[in-house]
Amino acid sequence: MIIDTLKENENRIKGILDSIIDVSFDHIEQLLLNIFKSDRFKDKCRSLKGEASCLICIRKENILWWFSVGDCQLFLIHDDLESWGQVSLNQRNFYEWIGKVNTFEKTVPCYSLGRRELRTGKNYILLITDGYLEAKDATSSIPELCRSESLIESFLHNLHFQQTLDSTTLVQWAVKNELDAANPSTDE
Repeated sequence: MIIDTLKENENRIKGILDSIIDVSFDHIEQLLLNIFKSDRFKDKCRSLKGEASCLICIRKENILWWFSVGDCQLFLIHDDLESWGQVSLNQRNFYEWIGKVNTFEKTVPCYSLGRRELRTGKNYILLITDGYLEAKDATSSIPELCRSESLIESFLHNLHFQQTLDSTTLVQWAVKNELDAANPSTDE
């Protein structure tokens, strides 16, 4: 139902994504919140059986933006960030959902939003659902997984073999950012 709702709004979403970067993220946030808070959407959710998490991620130029409800995670891997132990952009939230039990039915809906500037050079972006996060034998670290297509294939094969309880969705891509990223000032 979430995907169908986004498809219904595809032209509006594309129009916003085609706008200049200065306003596109503010406008996409407002659109998504208007959709998910609407009586029409909440009525559809009430008729569902079960719940789902939702993670929407957009990269435009050198900015990564996300909207997250529930138990999924977004990672940004770059040597600069990894050296500080910073790879996760959001935290999984176990008691947030869209569906029969719906965060947007609450007086104050709970979700997370964020924006991050990509570092100069190669950045790896990974969206992953709870099937990976619950895997007992996840031998690869997230940064290793992001940098190797063969590790991703091997990991997904192992998940299938282990017959994990939760499904796993994994979307990974690399972006080479040519723009200068923020760095501290130097007093010379």
